[in-house]
Amino acid sequence: MRAWLILPVLFAIPACIEYPELDAKVDAAARAAPYPDLIPVEEIRASVAAPQIEPTTSSDVNARAARLKARAARLLKTPIN
Repeated sequence: MRAWLILPVLFAIPACIEYPELDAKVDAAARAAPYPDLIPVEEIRASVAAPQIEPTTSSDVNARAARLKARAARLLKTPIN
């Protein structure tokens, strides 16, 4: 029950922190820069390549997993000096 009394205090502490002036960190060139152009999401999706999953992808991944498990088993058997 006492934890519930401490919880609001823990959330209130960050509100008392003085944050640095972020506006002072931005240089004049960045302030004068124009806003970026907004483009429709369809254009973004059109420029993304299609997924490259092929029928052999599953077997390739399973074969790699088997190789990694075999390697891990070998490494576990290796003595550490």
